[in-house]
Amino acid sequence: MNNERLPSAWGGMPYLIYEGTLDECIKQFISKPPSQHHLYEIHTRAQPPLITAVLSNAELIIELARLREFLGKKTSD
Repeated sequence: MNNERLPSAWGGMPYLIYEGTLDECIKQFISKPPSQHHLYEIHTRAQPPLITAVLSNAELIIELARLREFLGKKTSD
């Protein structure tokens, strides 16, 4: 509502919109409009030190996408 999450006290409940690998979920996240990034979370198995079980920080997810893209290009060269 109004581009914000509804509080659970108002009946707001998280729900699954995509299930896939971490890479696929990051791509789905990036495909959403930047103004909506704060509405989404990625739930995954924790992979310390950077990847926690719940990724909700948009800047971190975007940085992970850049890092994965960079590493993918390096390994294919």
